[in-house]
Amino acid sequence: MVEATAEGGGVFGHFENGQFVEGYTGVPTAYKSPDTPGVVTLRFKVDDDGNLANDEPTVVEIKITVWDFTITDCPTDWLPEFDKSLDFELEIAPAVDHNGNSLASIINCTLNSSQEPGICNNKLRAEEQFQWDLQFLNPQNDFNVTSSSNEPYKNDKATTKQATTHAKLTVKCYDFGAYGTLTATAYIPNVGMRSARVKGNPGKFVVEIPIDDNNNFIADQWEREQGIKDLALLPTADNEIIPPPDGSGIQVGDGISLYEEYRGFLMEGLEHKRLNPVKKDVFVYDQDNLGFGYFGKLGLEIRENPRMTPDHKVTIFYNSDKHAHDQYAIKLVKDSTMEPPYDILGEATVPGLNSPVVTATIYTWRIQQAAQAHAGENWFDTYEKLLNITIAHELGHGVNLPDHDEQVVCIMNPGPNFDDLDAQTDYCSIRPTGCKMVFLLYLDF
Repeated sequence: MVEATAEGGGVFGHFENGQFVEGYTGVPTAYKSPDTPGVVTLRFKVDDDGNLANDEPTVVEIKITVWDFTITDCPTDWLPEFDKSLDFELEIAPAVDHNGNSLASIINCTLNSSQEPGICNNKLRAEEQFQWDLQFLNPQNDFNVTSSSNEPYKNDKATTKQATTHAKLTVKCYDFGAYGTLTATAYIPNVGMRSARVKGNPGKFVVEIPIDDNNNFIADQWEREQGIKDLALLPTADNEIIPPPDGSGIQVGDGISLYEEYRGFLMEGLEHKRLNPVKKDVFVYDQDNLGFGYFGKLGLEIRENPRMTPDHKVTIFYNSDKHAHDQYAIKLVKDSTMEPPYDILGEATVPGLNSPVVTATIYTWRIQQAAQAHAGENWFDTYEKLLNITIAHELGHGVNLPDHDEQVVCIMNPGPNFDDLDAQTDYCSIRPTGCKMVFLLYLDF
C-alpha cells in the first residue's frame, strides 16, 4: 500500500495500548470516522514491489455510511411555565446511505413526567387536579400521540406518522414546577433499533426537562439566577438567611420548601411569582388596601394578596415529598367602627402565622380619634404615623412577635408614645430578645 485517503472525513492511524493514534508508518491499521454523519469513500492505492514494478498502482475503493440519530436538548435557560410549549428536533442523518438506500424510519418517543397537583402551590388545574405536568401536544403535525395507560391527559407516547429522517416534536407544560425526561428510538435500516443521543452530547441519551444536573427537580437556570446553583440543596431545604435566624435554634427559614419557592404562587390578578430562596417570605392579604405600614422594616419579603382558601391557607396543593409546612396568609382588614374604647387601635388573632384564620384588624376610626385628641388641628400627620405603626404592630403579632415592655423603643410596644411617635417606627434589634432576632414565621413545636 502506497497511499490511503478518506473522502468525506475521518483519519487513518494505528493503535497504541488500546488507544487510537492518528498517523501511521507504512500501512495504516485503523481508521477513525468523522464526527459528522455522511457517506465516506476510503481509497487505498496498492502497488507491488516485484517483477511488475512498472505497472500502474491498483486503487481499491470502499464506501461506508457514518450515521447519527439525534434529538435536540432542552434549552439551558428554559423554566417550566403553565401552558408553555417546548420544541425538539429529531434527525436521522444522512438521509440515504452509501448504497443510495433511505435511512428513513418510524421514530418513537416516550415522555416521563411529574404529576404535581394543580399548576403551582395554590391553584388547581382547570381540567383535572392530577393531570400530568408534561405532555406531548395533541394533535401535532409530525406525530401521532397516544397514552401508555387509560389515565386521561397523559399523552406520553408519540410516533411519527410515517418513516422519516427529520421530525419536530412539541411538548406542552402544565405546571410551573414540571419536570420529566424525553427519549426516542428508531430502527435504523441495516443497523437495528437505536436510541437517539442528545445533540452535542454524544454520551447522553435522555433529555432532561428542564436541565437539572443536581437532580433536585429544580431547573439549574433558576438556581443560577438565585445564586444557589453550587449548593446542591434538597427540594425540601428551607435555608433562608435574610433576615438572620433567631437565636433559639427553632426556626431557620420561612417554612416554604426550596421546591415550593421555585414552583411559586399565584397572586390575586393571576400573576405568578416564584419566591426568593435566600430571603424569608410572608404572605399578607390586604383586603382593604391599608398598605403594610412599617412592617417591611422587619426585613421580610412581603407577598401581597395571594390566592387562598377561606381560612387563609396558601399552600393549597403540594407534593408531600417536597413540602415543608402548610402556609397561611395574614389577612389585614379595616374596621371603621365609630365606638369606644378608643385605646384599642388594632387586634390580631393568635397564635400567629401557620394557623388558620390569622387576621390583623385595624380600627381606623379609633386611630383617627386618638390622633385628633393628641395633635389637635394638625392631626393628619400623626394619624398616618399611628396607622402605619398599628399595622406593623398587628402584622408583627401575625409572625408571632410578642409585645415588648414600654421601656423598649419598638413598634411592638403595647401602646403608642404620642410624645415621640418617630421612635416607634422600627422594630428593635436588641440581642437576644429583639423583634428582629426572635420572630417565628411558623410554629413547629
